[in-house]
Amino acid sequence: MKLPKFTLIQKIDLPGDVNCNFDYDSKGNPELLCDAIKQPTINIENNQINQSDDEWIIKRGNKAISLYKGNENVVIDESSNNVIDYVFFDNKIYPIYFKNGKYIFNGNEYEKYIFYNARKIFLNKDKVEIYYKGNRIEIENGRKLYLSKNYISIVRDNLTVIIDKFSNINKLNITGKYLGYNEIYGDIFWEEKGIIKSARKGTLGICVDEVHLIGEFQGGLLIICGDKLKYYYNYGWRELNYYVESEFFIALSKSYIGLLDSNGKLAIYDNSFSKLIEFSNVSSFTVDNKKIYMMSKNGVIASSLLLENYKPFRVINSHNSFQSPVTINIDNGYWQDIHIENGQIINIKDEEGSSKLIYIEPYEFRKGNLNLHLGNLFFSTSLILNYSSDEPHIEFVDGKIFLATKGGKLIKYPDKNAILVGVIRFAIPTKVEANISINVADVVYNIKLEDEKVGEKKVEIPLNLYQSMDKLPIKINVYVWRKLIDSFEFLLPIVVISDNDHNKLVEEVRIIDNSLYKRVLLKRNQFFEWEEIYVHPADYKGVIVEKEGNVIDLDGSKIAVEKGYKIHKVQKNNYSREYLIFGIENPIEEITLNYNKHSLLIHAQIKKGVPFEIIYGVHSYRGVSEGVSKISFPIEPTYNCIKIRAYYWGFTWEKEYYFNSLHTSLILGYRISNHLKEILRTFGIQ
Repeated sequence: MKLPKFTLIQKIDLPGDVNCNFDYDSKGNPELLCDAIKQPTINIENNQINQSDDEWIIKRGNKAISLYKGNENVVIDESSNNVIDYVFFDNKIYPIYFKNGKYIFNGNEYEKYIFYNARKIFLNKDKVEIYYKGNRIEIENGRKLYLSKNYISIVRDNLTVIIDKFSNINKLNITGKYLGYNEIYGDIFWEEKGIIKSARKGTLGICVDEVHLIGEFQGGLLIICGDKLKYYYNYGWRELNYYVESEFFIALSKSYIGLLDSNGKLAIYDNSFSKLIEFSNVSSFTVDNKKIYMMSKNGVIASSLLLENYKPFRVINSHNSFQSPVTINIDNGYWQDIHIENGQIINIKDEEGSSKLIYIEPYEFRKGNLNLHLGNLFFSTSLILNYSSDEPHIEFVDGKIFLATKGGKLIKYPDKNAILVGVIRFAIPTKVEANISINVADVVYNIKLEDEKVGEKKVEIPLNLYQSMDKLPIKINVYVWRKLIDSFEFLLPIVVISDNDHNKLVEEVRIIDNSLYKRVLLKRNQFFEWEEIYVHPADYKGVIVEKEGNVIDLDGSKIAVEKGYKIHKVQKNNYSREYLIFGIENPIEEITLNYNKHSLLIHAQIKKGVPFEIIYGVHSYRGVSEGVSKISFPIEPTYNCIKIRAYYWGFTWEKEYYFNSLHTSLILGYRISNHLKEILRTFGIQ
């Protein structure tokens, strides 16, 4: 089987607004002709793409746009909607208009405008103008014009003017479409009546549809008649069972025949029409005696040879080990699109001659096959690579499970009562991230290995065990690429630890919580701790009744008593108590003093139902308040203080009121003497 050896595969910066076809330049090198207003020269020579340092000029809407080295500029912004194209000529850009059934260009009117294979052709009754690669040909028109990739034929009455793609002009004494030249047949042409003739062989056949000569094939001729491919040999025609959309979709050389369909499938045949190979995503192509040239719509260009027994890869190392993965060398054209079904590429390195070193790790670390798909945008192939591999190695050293009894719990994980300890030794033949999971008693413990794949790690896994047994199984899984590649099982002994096994008393805690007194003894060893709790009642006086405004001491805290009740909490380290403080308000609300002749009147406003007493010198009064109590005492100049006591909720409230009794007595005496004086006056006593 023949496989293509790609001598070139490269993407060019092609504007998305253009379409291109392969042709050949004057040196016989493949070149690209595009439907741009102006384009750089692009050809292939010695397996290299040569592109001149020129700008692209393309039509976008009504505008002519210049594209050069990433910069985009508007060259012409034609406002007329009649503009249909532009022509680049004499370093200038000229618009083409279509108006009133005429094509207007450079101030002249034309009856017809044709764009064909990068040529822009204007026709009227008298002349033909052809613009190609910035050059212009003007020639007298005939009665008919025919086009092909390589020739323009202008038919006149007794001759045909032929203009080839290099702008050479010849005249032949024929009247029809010039198809081409062949050493055996000479000049070949198609007469207007549909007859195909040869200068040396005479009449060859008839084609009433559009005809194109493809070239010489096995001593005969290959042509397209309409959309049919036909082969002429020995005075006979054979219609080949192939559909050809246009002359741009077929190419012929001494070695190959290429047929392209509208889906981008390019089939390559040998000179006996045996299919050799098929390419995909092709928009244009050509062939010569050695190579096949192709291009994609997005500007990827490739050239290839078809070689018998060619292998696009070479195995460097087929054994996956701790030191090196599977390694293959892949030729240019096959590393652009690589897919491996049961493995993964971990690295790619450049080699001489555009090849690559591909480093691959299999998903299964045993003997097996790697299914590789190699290729590029145009072609891919599959191959099977046999490989072998070192296997993962896992050991679990000094593994034990310690289990605490009698309520013991782990120091760092108080919700756990057991711990697995040990050392895991590992060797995993991978260069990428690996993971080890340890599964024990419904717990999954993961170890992530990023750089070190050979080594050991200390393991401590907290557990909860609810039943006692001598041994416990554990399962260790090894993952690479998130895929399970191996599993190992071990049986670990269980060591039971009680609260009296070489444990130390590390702490004694005393806790008071309201009426609860708790004493906690804490014992510990390397992993576990146990609590011994002793509980006693701790009664305390939690309700405090006190006068409003008094300051009391609660467990060292100074509290100002407020009216009514309030809950107060005292919290300290391991100490918490709650108190209800009931503040009793002062029942003595208001005291008012008045004078009436020789008496002292006292208005006492005291909370109703509260017993009270009032003392004034040698006088006193005792009773129960009815809200407002009125008491009268004779004024004694000797005493100037009134004491009032109220008895409420077991507390005594006392207030003292002072006044100037002598002054008050003198005022009263003065008033009495004046009153007596008035009485005596009525009796005539002065």
